Amino acid sequence: MNREKKPDSIVENSGVMAWTNILLFITVLVVGGLLSLTLSKMKISESEKRALTAWPQFSVENLFLGDYTDSLDLYYADNFPFRDGFVDFSGWVKESFGYRANDMRIYTTDQGMAEDGEGLDVLDSLEFRKADSLKRLMKVDTAHASQKGLPNSILIYRGMAFQIYTASTSRAIAYSQMINKYREVLDSSIRVFSLVAPTATDFYLPMELKNNRNLEGPNIQIINENLDSRVHAVDAYHEIESHKDEYLYFHTDHHWTGRGAYYAYRAFCESAGFDPVNLSAFKRRVRQKFLGSLYDLTKDRRLGENPDSLESFRLPIQTETYRFTSGDLADSVLSSVVVATPNYTTFLGGDHPLIRIETEIENGRRGLVIKDSYGNAVCPFIAMHYKQLFVVDYRHFEKNLLSFIRKNKIDDVIFLHNTFVSNSDFAVKKETYLMYVKDKKSTPVPVDTMKQVVQKEGTVKNDSIKDPQK
Repeated sequence: MNREKKPDSIVENSGVMAWTNILLFITVLVVGGLLSLTLSKMKISESEKRALTAWPQFSVENLFLGDYTDSLDLYYADNFPFRDGFVDFSGWVKESFGYRANDMRIYTTDQGMAEDGEGLDVLDSLEFRKADSLKRLMKVDTAHASQKGLPNSILIYRGMAFQIYTASTSRAIAYSQMINKYREVLDSSIRVFSLVAPTATDFYLPMELKNNRNLEGPNIQIINENLDSRVHAVDAYHEIESHKDEYLYFHTDHHWTGRGAYYAYRAFCESAGFDPVNLSAFKRRVRQKFLGSLYDLTKDRRLGENPDSLESFRLPIQTETYRFTSGDLADSVLSSVVVATPNYTTFLGGDHPLIRIETEIENGRRGLVIKDSYGNAVCPFIAMHYKQLFVVDYRHFEKNLLSFIRKNKIDDVIFLHNTFVSNSDFAVKKETYLMYVKDKKSTPVPVDTMKQVVQKEGTVKNDSIKDPQK
């Protein structure tokens, strides 16, 4: 069979196109590589509100284990040229093809927000998570979107983003029993408080989009009813509810605003017997165009077009603040209770293992707040009633808390957690663990090495605790 010979012009054009594609490909690689080497590297992604991966330190051990090459992959994924622009564009493309009905969108994560501490920690510490920590978002189809109170989700309703909360009676009781154990072993002269911070769900999301497991009020009541009678249960829920027409929660972030935190502070004062300072006594500052954690996760265009404002309040007293940057408290840095940043790290400068606030109040009282990031906006107000206020972030602190309380002569211990944390196994295990961990300078203990110390009855056995570093 005779094959028809292609004209020489077609062959020549095919060769030119092939070489052109090869040259373009090589040019893109070379230019991209040169830009990666020569352009200055950002330490923080403004688009994602988190720290970017730094250049990894080389060691032979890490090379053979594969950790070094994995770290290089993360570094290049976080530091390619014009990365923030590509991230924003990607979010716009995804959002343009998203589910849309009745001004409501639902996004889910493949990691439970209320069911395990890891998922919660991602949403509660976005600015400190690495690139590989955020789980890929997946849209829900129409059938799933019609379910009431879809768990492990972010729901956007009328321009406001909500984490869908799922209550757990057993976890609520375990949380109460953990606080009761502190009350039992601490000196009777030390007061113990429990303040459970509600999120925006109960106050601003209509009931037709929830069911009984998504209600925070009844779950907070279960926690308070199971507290030892000697523990002071702070009723922040009803104080906030009475002011819900004010701007108490961000629309694009999972936290409450500085004003919402203020009303939680007023509830604490009522429980502690303190006279709250009126809001008019504070110097108010507002930053415009704040886009928070839930916008970063969803990249929803309507959230981006309706940013929050960031309201903060400068204290009417003199303070001196130190933050400790490592779990073993080896290093401290001079800081402030209100920091000039364009995001939620305005409050206390973000999450740190320990913050110590010295005030001009000469009453000799010392307080300790054990908190998640919701506590950041409340602690500056609480500090006005103590000579010293210590603020511990339970996720990063690695010292023995009982020893810390006794050495620093603490008068009031305040557990301040949002409803997601107070319904998580992680918080109960970690804060129970901190009752028994041995104090010594060392690398902070990974959470996954902690022993299961909480029994079904809610009791703790001393002989079941061993130092995981030995």
